[in-house]
Amino acid sequence: MRPSMYYELLLAAAIILIPLLITFFLKGRWRKNGVLAIFFTVAAVIIFFIGRPYWVDYQISERTELLEEYLIDTYPEAEWKITSIDHRNVEMAHINPYYLNVSFSDEAEVTYYYFVDRNGEVRQDGFGHPEIFSSLNLKYKEDAGGD
Repeated sequence: MRPSMYYELLLAAAIILIPLLITFFLKGRWRKNGVLAIFFTVAAVIIFFIGRPYWVDYQISERTELLEEYLIDTYPEAEWKITSIDHRNVEMAHINPYYLNVSFSDEAEVTYYYFVDRNGEVRQDGFGHPEIFSSLNLKYKEDAGGD
């Protein structure tokens, strides 16, 4: 289980247990309403944890389309492959799933890391090269812009 999952579960437990403890001190109709509110809270937490992976998948597909458009505009002659991590895989869960990996066909040994934010802005946040980390030889390395 990824470390952030512990925090999410702890927060969910607090959201459920604190009102549950308060409900024990209530009487009559207030207790009945408190139990009903806890029931809906538990249902919302369950829906969140079940639906979240699908929401992340949707966001990744949207951001992949935006990155595809960006790459078509920036490198019209190049061929590339866009991949992302498997955010459902426990071993990969510590990596931000919204970073997209791009491998160009004429530089297949290099993986470029792109981030597409919520506003649709695309930026290259680095690259991985297994043998030589020389930015002088990289054809698709982009400047950071603000540096």
